[in-house]
Amino acid sequence: MSGLSSKLKEMTINIQKETGYVGFVLCLKWGEVFSHDVVHLQQDIVRCVVELYHTLPFEYAFIGHEIEVEIRPDEFEKCLQKHHAFPVGLIGKGDYIDIYYGDVAIDGLSLQKRGKECLKIEREQ
Repeated sequence: MSGLSSKLKEMTINIQKETGYVGFVLCLKWGEVFSHDVVHLQQDIVRCVVELYHTLPFEYAFIGHEIEVEIRPDEFEKCLQKHHAFPVGLIGKGDYIDIYYGDVAIDGLSLQKRGKECLKIEREQ
């Protein structure tokens, strides 16, 4: 997260225990999100989450504003495909990550093109 931490002055990680799974929430200050180019900041956050997957594989991750960890891992992909409710959703699939982009960026205001990207993960042997 070194590239991201150089842009943002304050971040915290909260751990939320839910029934059957644990969620990690990276909290950013709203004012800091708006003090940067939202598109580039979002790309930096996606890169950091992908880097994190190398050492801490996860079932899913999402990026957005005012979003709660309340969807069970086995329901997340269906939710993404049906509702497009998250600016960015990432689903870990072992050697690759599916990255879904919703209609709006992380600020909840800036429009972005909806789509899906499949990213191969190179694991160190």
